[in-house]
Amino acid sequence: MAKVPGYKRFSRKEMEQLRTQMYSGFVTKSVPRYEWRGAGKDGRSRRQTGYSQVTNYDAYNSGLLGRARDAVGIKNVNNADEIRRIYDYIGGYQAPAPATKAAAAPVQATSASSTPTNQYQSQIASLTASIKKQQEDNARAQAVASKAAQKDYQSQLSAMQNLYESNLQSTKDQFGLQISGLQKSMTDQAADFKAQQQTMATNQERARLAGATPELKLQQSADQKIGGTATFKKRVGTQFNAPSYGSLATIKSGTLNI
Repeated sequence: MAKVPGYKRFSRKEMEQLRTQMYSGFVTKSVPRYEWRGAGKDGRSRRQTGYSQVTNYDAYNSGLLGRARDAVGIKNVNNADEIRRIYDYIGGYQAPAPATKAAAAPVQATSASSTPTNQYQSQIASLTASIKKQQEDNARAQAVASKAAQKDYQSQLSAMQNLYESNLQSTKDQFGLQISGLQKSMTDQAADFKAQQQTMATNQERARLAGATPELKLQQSADQKIGGTATFKKRVGTQFNAPSYGSLATIKSGTLNI
């Protein structure tokens, strides 16, 4: 990578800060998020529903990142590609060698062959160890949280089981008493009904033996006849009394004499 003007502008501490930001990714900021809410033509309006994370381009136009932007030759950072160019510059940065050691270049080249070619190897190893330690800590924390959650679940399950058994026993006791009372009531009613049947049978037998229920016979009078809907007596040997009627008529043997 060709050297870009601006390499001498950063100290070792500043480059460490820039690399830390490079490893962290793009700088972001929170902005309000608005959405259309409500109903009807007049009721709908844009309302804030939360916040969204967006790239903070202003952070690359000022401060230490702004100086890196100037070193790359960008006037104003306003897209992701320009941020990547700045990070490429930071990742490939090499501090210039002191002027006094320029004549001893062959000696330095010989000594450099025995040292690691990647000057960021120690930083990468440190970051790798830090990430590994953080992963182990997270795993332990998750194990502890899982164990605590399982213990809490077992406790809740035991409490629910005890409550269920208590409610079940209470229900059994309550309905057991009701069923016992119902059975006793039905037994008493059956005994009363049986006693009534025995009493009725005894009374019927006594009435039969005492003749308390004679047969009723209807006998029609011999001198009554039925005519129409009313009864009348048949008059036998009825005749006109001639003296009663004077000289008008005499009835004898069924003959009318005038």
